[in-house]
Amino acid sequence: MLRRDCLKALALAPAAWAAGKPRFRPAICAYSFRKQLADKSMSYADIIRMAADTGAGVEHATCDSVVTNTVGTKTVTCTAVDRAGNTASSAVTYAVVYRFEGFQQPINDPANASCGACSQSVFKAGSTVSAIVRLKDATGAIVLSATLPEWLTPVQVGSSTADVNETDVNADGMSGSTYQQVGQQYLYLWKRTARSHRTVWRIGVRLDDGQTYTVDIALR
Repeated sequence: MLRRDCLKALALAPAAWAAGKPRFRPAICAYSFRKQLADKSMSYADIIRMAADTGAGVEHATCDSVVTNTVGTKTVTCTAVDRAGNTASSAVTYAVVYRFEGFQQPINDPANASCGACSQSVFKAGSTVSAIVRLKDATGAIVLSATLPEWLTPVQVGSSTADVNETDVNADGMSGSTYQQVGQQYLYLWKRTARSHRTVWRIGVRLDDGQTYTVDIALR
């Protein structure tokens, strides 16, 4: 769908030019987008979907440099110039995020390419579940976040009678609301009582790039 200012340009430009008003500015339509951390591949066409001017016609459209060396929400300015020399600018919001490839083993996460068509992880009720998160940039290099990833409060989302298919781990569970850094990844140890058998839980992580990811696991 075209933005309102683009529709306005398309509707008014012919009349403006017929009336001899060459100062009618082009309308630039730029849409929000998302890039991965350290992703330097970008063309103006990736940002500018349409520069509308049915009068003189658009001569060229450019954007300022897109910064991807840190995560977060940022803004870039794009400018269109028509053949009469009139200009129009638009501020475009974009998000720089980590490359997140799903939760690591021992959790089977369909978002992880190594998982493929693997079955849902089923842990013994009362044992400890290791939730492991690893972050990368656009090149595949492992990176660390500026702040520790947030542990999302697990939510029961169903029931299950599937048999245990993950190793029983006997360790204390963690308290608190953040994962802990272990080497170049992040770990949270979650433990439910044995009375939580035959349940399915959604666990997750919120990163400092603003993204949230979840995965469902079962307890038996």
